[in-house]
Amino acid sequence: RWCTGLLQPRLETIPCLGLAPHSLLDSYSDERLPIIATMLNKTTELFHKTFGSQGRDGWVRGNELKQFGMNYRGSPVVIDQKYTEAEETSDPYRSGDDGSVRAGDRAPDAPGLVKISSSAEVSKDKDALTFFDMFKPSSHIVITFAGERPAEEVDAILATKTAYSKANYVLLDRDGHAYKGYVVSESEISVVMVRPDGYIGALMFQPEALKSYFSKIFA
Repeated sequence: RWCTGLLQPRLETIPCLGLAPHSLLDSYSDERLPIIATMLNKTTELFHKTFGSQGRDGWVRGNELKQFGMNYRGSPVVIDQKYTEAEETSDPYRSGDDGSVRAGDRAPDAPGLVKISSSAEVSKDKDALTFFDMFKPSSHIVITFAGERPAEEVDAILATKTAYSKANYVLLDRDGHAYKGYVVSESEISVVMVRPDGYIGALMFQPEALKSYFSKIFA
């Protein structure tokens, strides 16, 4: 199980500095308003349960209030080539309940990622990384799950990505947590774009989608 990490260094998406189109600001309302509306509905529901006639129901907190399931599925600035069907209903607080990981979801962590050197040596266990070690609030990171595909196919994907930055790490998913956490198959190459806010901006199979994603973000 191989995966590579590509770090896009210090490209803050701030339209007022000319680094992103002003239209990107519209995505804030597109992404946050459903979250806010859902939060208000849930707190109102808890209020009525607490001070109504429903006994102790108001003190019961569902798992969604931990907010790990908050998501931006369907956002105009995310790309999802894995789940292309339009979702009829999408609860902004409950991603992952169906066992899927989609564009717009919080990017999962994965422990036990072992760096592979240019000489194909595996680093020691004490040097193992997690995805959260690599995620940065000022950078995008591209994760390529190479699976068991031929080297020439992987090279073609990496060649497209080097137009933006070089690959910082080649990693061995020692215990399979990364492949399991992102629900990707070893029989195909999957590319995951993680935004600076830690959410998945894109799930891709074709390298051309990388250019499409960045065209939405940067001027």
